[in-house]
Amino acid sequence: MYLASLNGLKTQLEQDLNRTDINFIIGRLSDSGFYRRRDKKRIENSHWGSIRKAQEAFTNASENAVLVKTDDLNGEKNELHYTPEGYAELGKRYVREAIKLLEIPTK
Repeated sequence: MYLASLNGLKTQLEQDLNRTDINFIIGRLSDSGFYRRRDKKRIENSHWGSIRKAQEAFTNASENAVLVKTDDLNGEKNELHYTPEGYAELGKRYVREAIKLLEIPTK
């Protein structure tokens, strides 16, 4: 379902902008949600892994898409949200990947 939504978004952007050379940079869903808390017990969250797999499948299917890894950005407690330093690093990773996608290959 998530992969279909990503593909649908890509198609809609391509049609709306009349371009097929659109670059996509996706920040992978972090590993913090593999388990969720319910009644003070950690229960496996299978949907979390499905979304991560869909993100990876989407980026693997296009040379104009990259996946930025985020598992190390949410601190020692593996929180849902990133640390302030994690957000700063995420921005740097996005910029590095954007530059790579925009580089023109040399002969």
